[in-house]
Amino acid sequence: MGARLPAASTSSSTDSVRDCLDRVRGLARVARRVDLFPYESHRSEEARRLVRPMIERLLLVALDDVLQLEEAIARRARPATDDWLLDAGETEAIAEDPRQRELIDLCGMIRLDLSQRLELLRRDDGSELWEFLTACNHARGALIKAAVSLEAAVCASERVPTQLDALHEVSSALRVRAGYRRLQQALTAGGEPERERIGERLAEAAGALESLVASALFIELRVADRCQLRRVVERLDHWLREGARADLDDGIRLWQDLCGLAAVMQQVNNRQELVAHDRALLLEALGQLYGDAPLDPGREAQLRERLAAALGRDAELDALLEAGEPLGSAAVLRAVTRAAVRLEPGEAQRIVIGR
Repeated sequence: MGARLPAASTSSSTDSVRDCLDRVRGLARVARRVDLFPYESHRSEEARRLVRPMIERLLLVALDDVLQLEEAIARRARPATDDWLLDAGETEAIAEDPRQRELIDLCGMIRLDLSQRLELLRRDDGSELWEFLTACNHARGALIKAAVSLEAAVCASERVPTQLDALHEVSSALRVRAGYRRLQQALTAGGEPERERIGERLAEAAGALESLVASALFIELRVADRCQLRRVVERLDHWLREGARADLDDGIRLWQDLCGLAAVMQQVNNRQELVAHDRALLLEALGQLYGDAPLDPGREAQLRERLAAALGRDAELDALLEAGEPLGSAAVLRAVTRAAVRLEPGEAQRIVIGR
């Protein structure tokens, strides 16, 4: 798996907030190195036997580390005099500072989410292997996101810089979106295939899919997406091997399933980190496009390069950017405005109206 599982927590009642936060950071780094990809080729029972205790251990250590952090925050908010409340688990009751209460609430929400994921994982015994591994990967991802958000909140309160790289997940999501977009472009480049040419188009699709499956990007895809892609590749290979005996109607249905899968994969845009990334980027672009000073060639080139990271969010904006449409044109303004309004209507409208 590429990562050493953490030992049980050795925290004590005297640990500081920063001590506890360091343990949360360390656990997030371990979780990022956990690789479930090799287990997809295992038999279901064997994969469960190997993976379940690994993910359970991560979640259990995370629950303990977050609880220790929550108690350290509460202890700092109201030290010695209210230790009896802390011993009773009443962390909220002893935090008078609203900022500290927010941190305690965040810890509580994270523990609730991770507890629920742990319970679901323990109850799973009849799902397909890909569903089980998907649940494990979601739990791992939830742990990492919780650690990143918790560190950001605590560091803001402490006025110290963060150490966890929140861009790690964003960069991966951007690469995945770009890969899915290339796949969709390869499938739709020739338009709707003619019945007589379905074999030719399916062969081209098989090449595009096999390139994705064989690429380094494949391991970054969701478990469920990898499973679906493998199944489609198998169906394509089977149909193409039939040669002249292949049923054209089956080929057309296979093509439709391919296009449907490519469209579904565009739901990568719903990933939390991509929504946040695109929202910030499009609002920044909107501010520059509606700013008082016109874009000079240098600033326009920089903004165009920045907007390339949003390719895949909006089909019309994609087409305009790839066609080299000037960023100050009415068409680009409309496309950027529409895309920004979909993600952050209030702020986008404020920028446009305040022009």
